[in-house]
Amino acid sequence: MLQPAPDRGILDSEFRDGRIQERRRIAVIQLEKIKAALEAVEACCGHCAVCSPSCPIAVSRRALAGLRDDLLDAAPDDDGTVKQEV
Repeated sequence: MLQPAPDRGILDSEFRDGRIQERRRIAVIQLEKIKAALEAVEACCGHCAVCSPSCPIAVSRRALAGLRDDLLDAAPDDDGTVKQEV
């Protein structure tokens, strides 16, 4: 049986759906920011003949790519579940 959400006067399913939509919206915004940051890092790259793993650009690129992957894994599916909790 569906119960009203606390202090909102809406049903649990509506409350849950609204939260899922909000989480998706936030995930999209975060992913857009990560994409812009990755593009900025790429623009800073001098494209050396040999890239060192300790290069600040390479470190930044790996960190941002990892964050992007974590955000994609944590994004809610259609049913509201996530692949993994961050």
